[in-house]
Amino acid sequence: MLDVTHDVRRTSAEVLVYERHHCHPANRALHAIGIPLIALSGSLLVPGQLLGWSRRTTMAAFAGGWALLLIGHAIEGNRPVILTNPRAIPAALSWWTRGAISRLGLHASKKP
Repeated sequence: MLDVTHDVRRTSAEVLVYERHHCHPANRALHAIGIPLIALSGSLLVPGQLLGWSRRTTMAAFAGGWALLLIGHAIEGNRPVILTNPRAIPAALSWWTRGAISRLGLHASKKP
């Protein structure tokens, strides 16, 4: 049986771990650009070719996105969490999505 509550709690905990490794403003800014580049170029759902990118452009975006993340971690002074925990990949996407929603001012309204 699928325990969704456990999965949600585990994912939330992983996002918090991810957050603790991304405190420096420069690292956060580089990740804000690098994560979508990687996701758009490397994802099976939205490959770069669907965006009209050539294979070379897609590969460059993928490599450039990773370069931005690695530069950010050099500035932060730590290793990417993804290197030690592959479950950090969905946490990274969740972290980025939450940040994008926040920057756009699209917070979910809380019921009183």
